[in-house]
Amino acid sequence: MLQNKIYISGLNMTGKTLLMSLLNGNSSICCYPFHKFGLSSDYKKFRDHFLPKIMSMYPSTKKYFEYNEKKIFKIKLYDDEQIFKVNLSEIIFFIIKNNGSMPFLFETHFSKKCLYYAGDTNFDFVDFNFDFGLFINSIEKNIEIFNKKILELEDIDNLLFNSFLNSTTQFNSKLSQYKYFCNFTSNDFNEVNFLLQNYKNIKLIYIKRDLVSASYANTKRILSKNGNINLASKHKIKGMMFLNSYSRKIKEKIFFDNLNNIPHNNKFITINFDDLFIKRSEVMRKISDFLGIKFETSMMEPHMIDTKIENIAFHKDNMNDSPDELFSKNELSDISSIINSNYKLFLTNFFYKYLYRIFFNKFTTHN
Repeated sequence: MLQNKIYISGLNMTGKTLLMSLLNGNSSICCYPFHKFGLSSDYKKFRDHFLPKIMSMYPSTKKYFEYNEKKIFKIKLYDDEQIFKVNLSEIIFFIIKNNGSMPFLFETHFSKKCLYYAGDTNFDFVDFNFDFGLFINSIEKNIEIFNKKILELEDIDNLLFNSFLNSTTQFNSKLSQYKYFCNFTSNDFNEVNFLLQNYKNIKLIYIKRDLVSASYANTKRILSKNGNINLASKHKIKGMMFLNSYSRKIKEKIFFDNLNNIPHNNKFITINFDDLFIKRSEVMRKISDFLGIKFETSMMEPHMIDTKIENIAFHKDNMNDSPDELFSKNELSDISSIINSNYKLFLTNFFYKYLYRIFFNKFTTHN
């Protein structure tokens, strides 16, 4: 049963998508095609809301569901010595109700197509033979194969990941060749810390991007979603960049300050987003060494499972939104001096924050 996992984190969605598609080119890595999957991202909800509710509705002293002990999970949380007994159907219901990937999995089940992201506005559909009924049945079978009396959350994630692989024609026929399962995680430090501290068989890759380019790319994404990208003035785009980079800078500083204070051994690596374009061979070889796998030249091009993706959306010009397409060198120098100075950025952010509230109907940005 496949247990080793790769998690990709970072503040730039385009970078995470590109890296995953490159990792997909390696014959020993299989990648989950949607954003998140598993219980790690829903741990607090699982611990604080789901389990207490289940224990109050179906206390073990009442012998609910014990007509078949194979349908009962015995679960131990990382911060609790208590053993919880949970019915299989309740676990599945929690996953369906709470996991953000479920709508996409249902869509893939019916259409046999997977929405494969490239750039922020460009995407493609590829054939993907996922069967949701087989996925549910595989969870039960994998519990029996796993044969552990008490499960931790990483064990449950392993069961879910393997059940997903079992329910696809593309993965199921060659499970034995894979060493790693690759999945997105969030850029929230608490979630990353949870994984690093409690998951034994993981590697975590964080993609970092310079603040000027990152804030420009995120501004374009926001305007594209709102349909306002062609109407926005250069002044408004610049203001949005300052607002975005301020919150982004704080979030990333908190992330790395906290990360430096916890032991993470050889589980964590940081790469630069731009290097995925200008130093791709060097970066992919570095990642291969980090994962303990053989570098393959197929990792130099985007893949969906073992199929090369021929999509113009993966070209550098479409993925690497560069602010020099709009701003002159002198303008970028001024923007960079503000963004890279905590004092200047704080004052500029304060100014633009209230400017937008007054003149742009309380405009706010989202990371």
